[in-house]
Amino acid sequence: MMKKLLHTKSAPGRTLFRRRMATFMGPLEVVWAGEDRAAWSVVAITLPGAPPVALSAVPGKLLDFTGDPPGPVQKLEEDLRRYFEGERVDFALDRVPISRCRPFQRRELMETFRIPRGTTLAYGKLAERVGVPGAARAVGTALARNPFPLVIPCHRVIRSSGDVGRFGGGSDMKRALLRLEGVSFDAKGRVRPITRSAGL
Repeated sequence: MMKKLLHTKSAPGRTLFRRRMATFMGPLEVVWAGEDRAAWSVVAITLPGAPPVALSAVPGKLLDFTGDPPGPVQKLEEDLRRYFEGERVDFALDRVPISRCRPFQRRELMETFRIPRGTTLAYGKLAERVGVPGAARAVGTALARNPFPLVIPCHRVIRSSGDVGRFGGGSDMKRALLRLEGVSFDAKGRVRPITRSAGL
C-alpha cells in the first residue's frame, strides 16, 4: 500500500486519507480520517473543480491513498460511481457524519437529503422547512459549506425563479447533475416548473 504525503498542518496524530475517482465531469475526491479501519469517518466529498470546503476545518496530514480503503468507503465510492453512470442511487445518510455540523447546518442538510431525485426545491422553501422563513440567503450560505455533496444533494436547491443559483462546482455542473437526474430546463436554462417541488 502506498501513501504519498501531500500536506501537513498543525494537528499531531490526525491523518486524512484521500482517493480520487474519475467521472465524466472530472476527478472527484473522497477524504476520510482514521488510522483504525473500524473507526473511519468521511471528512469531505469534493466535486470536480470545487474547492475542498471542509478540509480547512480539519487540519492534519493529507495522504493520497492507494490500495483497498475501508469497506464503507468502498461502498460510498461504488455508490458515487453508479450515480455518475446515471443509475438511481439511494445514498445512505449514515455514511457521512453530519452530526459534527453545527445545529442549523445539520437541520438544513437533513432537509436537503429528503429532496427526491428528479425534483428541486427553492432556497426560500428550504428556509421555511428548517424554521427560518425569509432566510433564503442564510440557507444558501450554509449549503455552500456542505461537506458531502451528492450524498446531501445541495444541487437540488435552486432559486424560486427556476435559475439554478450558485454551486461549488459551478452552475454548469449544477445543471449537468440535475439533467443526470431527469430534471428538464427551458430555453433560458431555468428549471421547468414540473420538476420543482411544491412540497415533500
